[in-house]
Amino acid sequence: MLASVHRRRTLLTLRRDNPRGTGELAERDDRTTEIELVHVHLPRLEDAGYVDWDREDGTVTRGPQFAEIEPLLEVLVENRETLPATLE
Repeated sequence: MLASVHRRRTLLTLRRDNPRGTGELAERDDRTTEIELVHVHLPRLEDAGYVDWDREDGTVTRGPQFAEIEPLLEVLVENRETLPATLE
């Protein structure tokens, strides 16, 4: 799940700010990334239970399995200075 920078950013954002809109999650990137987020990354995160995604209003919240991945997200945040920039 964390292999994609877009999924990592989504999960890290939800760790800080929950809920978020799909437009806010794709804000750092271009329109192509927003399309990819909606058609690839959010469905995968939702299938894993890490996010709940209301497609009608475009809201993304932490899913029932979010706590399962949160310790790894904390490690990424705590070590961001020593990790490669590609992991942000």
